[in-house]
Amino acid sequence: MPDRRAPDNETPGNETPGNEAPGNEAPGNETPDTRAAGRSGPRGTARGRAAPGTGGEAFVVTGSNWGRPHDPAWALNLRACPDARVLARGRDVAVRARELTGLDRDAMWRRLLAFWPGYGMERQQAGRDFPIFVLTPTGDRSR
Repeated sequence: MPDRRAPDNETPGNETPGNEAPGNEAPGNETPDTRAAGRSGPRGTARGRAAPGTGGEAFVVTGSNWGRPHDPAWALNLRACPDARVLARGRDVAVRARELTGLDRDAMWRRLLAFWPGYGMERQQAGRDFPIFVLTPTGDRSR
């Protein structure tokens, strides 16, 4: 989900669904690719769409794993190594992941449901709470 606010400076839940930038009107085919730095193996995809990742924008991803009963491997990788890279719209962006908990997680979950109501069905099918990460660009332009 696009997040145009600096995640550590503002309270989640103030963004109105439907204010996405052109090309981000609704969930669809574009998925950011998150790879933990220094990891080998197949690339994991974080389900959801992302903003371009510039000017304080962040990426919000949730580990729905399409309603399966376990967290996706990429979520485990981000927990082990929060420095990752996101490929969005052909741009490779260095990010640092922060998993949301408590009230921050609850508020972001409501925003995610407003953005993509299907997450509610997937959560019920999975029988678990999905991890939610905010991926903040770090400004590393080494790639």
